[in-house]
Amino acid sequence: MFVLQWYFPKVPLPDLSSGSLEAMPTVTVPPICFVMFVLTVLLWPISTAGFQYVADDVLRGRRRSFKDQLSAALWCWGRMLSAGLLVYGSYLFWTVIPFTAMIAALASGISVVSLLLYLLIGAFMVYMIGRLFVNFLFWEQTAAFGEAGALLALRESKELARCAPEAPRPDRPLYRGVIVATFWLVLLLAILIGVQLPFTLARLSGVENPDQAMALMQSLAQAKTPDALMVASDIVSALVNLLLRPLLAASFIVIYYDAKARKRAS
Repeated sequence: MFVLQWYFPKVPLPDLSSGSLEAMPTVTVPPICFVMFVLTVLLWPISTAGFQYVADDVLRGRRRSFKDQLSAALWCWGRMLSAGLLVYGSYLFWTVIPFTAMIAALASGISVVSLLLYLLIGAFMVYMIGRLFVNFLFWEQTAAFGEAGALLALRESKELARCAPEAPRPDRPLYRGVIVATFWLVLLLAILIGVQLPFTLARLSGVENPDQAMALMQSLAQAKTPDALMVASDIVSALVNLLLRPLLAASFIVIYYDAKARKRAS
């Protein structure tokens, strides 16, 4: 993922002032980006399943060696990969298609009708992403611990998220999952801002006015290779994410088993 991020070319936004999307320059992606992307897709299911198995072992008080945990993650690799492709493919589809329509709505010129259409498409995109988030709330757990295929795992995730509708809202798996995910995201962003602040201040040292700051940011955006500060910043951000991911996995394991118990009782 580091190599993919560093070597991926800058993708310029289309110039809407020209009234045409054909003026967007062609971006050439180097072969190493394709290789790293394929490796990331192939290895991501092992990482995702591994977090679930480790959290489950901690919850059950069970001790397994790294080899056994890795073997368990490899055993469900195909199901995790299929479910992950369906999940992230759905997110990508319902993000790219509405966003393209939003750009097209403004490409012909800014008017009251185009702005209204832009806002309606944006609201629809947020609605669809919200529904997908709810339906896929427990997909990592159902794919890792289930015996059925990817489609049935996603169906079980949807049923678990929407079970116990008669319970008070704070006790429903849907609300608990959303609250935990939101808390984790806010915590992650807060810590990332805190650890990124020293790098930002070090980079802006000597900048005396906004014009110099804009020129600095533009030069960084156009740089072909990252500098030492950018590399260090990316490494620290990745470590923070890695250290906080077990907190999210452990929390969702508890909510997952609670949801299964509520579903059996209903």
